[in-house]
Amino acid sequence: AEGEASVGPEEYACLLAVKELKAKYREEHTERKLVQSEVEYTERLSKECTRNLVADFDQWYARKYGGDATGTPLITPRSMSELGAGGEDDSVSVAASAGDPGGR
Repeated sequence: AEGEASVGPEEYACLLAVKELKAKYREEHTERKLVQSEVEYTERLSKECTRNLVADFDQWYARKYGGDATGTPLITPRSMSELGAGGEDDSVSVAASAGDPGGR
């Protein structure tokens, strides 16, 4: 018949193989998207848990030792000297160095 392309047995086998490979690709791609979604969820959850753990630790440290975990005391050296626990330089206050991240 005119306009019909005849396909030989080799071409037919190749077309079937391509069709099967496309179906397998679609399945694998769908599976990959699901796994990627789970990984992203787990990463977000891990970051949230880390933030909560650090915040809880900072609160515990402040309650236990009267400062934050970075070494910045909640009590200034001046007020410590008033309590009889002053350091070498009682005139320095934490408020003066609080804005300087390198001064911790």
